[in-house]
Amino acid sequence: MSELKSFIAQMNKQLEKEKKPLLITASEMPAIKKFTSGLLALDVALGGGWPGNKWVEVYGKESNGKTSIILNTIAENQKLDPNFTTFWVASEYFDAEWATKNGVDVSRVVIFDTNNMETAYQMVIDAAASHQFDCIVIDSYPAMAAGEEIEKDMDQNSMALGARRTGQFFRKIEGYYSQDRPYIGFFVNQLRDAIGSFSPYGTPTTTPGGKAKNYFFYQRVLISRDEFIEEKVEGQGKVKVGQTNKYLLEKNKAAAPKSVAMGDFYFMDSEKGFHAGEFDTTKDIITMAVLFKVIKRAGAWFSYVTLDGEEFKWQGRDPMVEDIRSNLDLKEEIFKITLNIATTKE
Repeated sequence: MSELKSFIAQMNKQLEKEKKPLLITASEMPAIKKFTSGLLALDVALGGGWPGNKWVEVYGKESNGKTSIILNTIAENQKLDPNFTTFWVASEYFDAEWATKNGVDVSRVVIFDTNNMETAYQMVIDAAASHQFDCIVIDSYPAMAAGEEIEKDMDQNSMALGARRTGQFFRKIEGYYSQDRPYIGFFVNQLRDAIGSFSPYGTPTTTPGGKAKNYFFYQRVLISRDEFIEEKVEGQGKVKVGQTNKYLLEKNKAAAPKSVAMGDFYFMDSEKGFHAGEFDTTKDIITMAVLFKVIKRAGAWFSYVTLDGEEFKWQGRDPMVEDIRSNLDLKEEIFKITLNIATTKE
């Protein structure tokens, strides 16, 4: 062991002169900071939340909730940290009004509006190198075009240009992380039919940008709509006011892959009291707390004892929902305890 320490010290002395990263043992590696998504079920599936200094691909079909969960993540982390700032590459239109409805303080979101891939990627590298941002979003890859593609005529072949640029971007961005101020990197993508492929289970799908990019992602989250949330409105019949989103961890280096989380999202004001742009976080917390026995269930009765020793008992689900929704301290405590129990590997 002494010879190993001597070797490490000798090598680090040389590396320090050359201003290169130093050798460390695995036990000295800093823990990855986790950022909440705002949904307990998703945080559990992610292994504690979105990983800092890592890139995550969020993908799915259109209007299935990709942007909504990112906006919710930003809003929830802004509440926790008054300095939480986002750099957003808008190759698609950034709707500031909708972001505000989702709870985002848009004064802490810096927008860079371009669909030029090289320009966008270089600005992301510059933003990461500045260490001024806690979240970086590329929204979205399919809307960007490589510079060579833009310059070519419509009848000229430009296949694979974007994939090569994307691979180059991820290789370069690796050197621009900060332990003092880690950031979440979101790469928004869409599903496409895999032309020329066959599967007995239906048409295979893929994501634009080539297969090589998938190796750079720490996690890949496939988002889909499970079902619509409908309410009866007088004179209109049943009206769609929201949807249940499904989050499938296709790739996960922080916890079990193929884990699934669900969350109810409202895109219209609801008779239940939800506003457009809001998730039903109370239902989410109760479901997970009962699952991990933080909230005890005995038949129709539910109970919970706080860290201060205060005991809550509810007969039926409705009074429990009402209590937890109105008591923010209670809600936050149950969230933290459940997340800790669900992600502690003991």
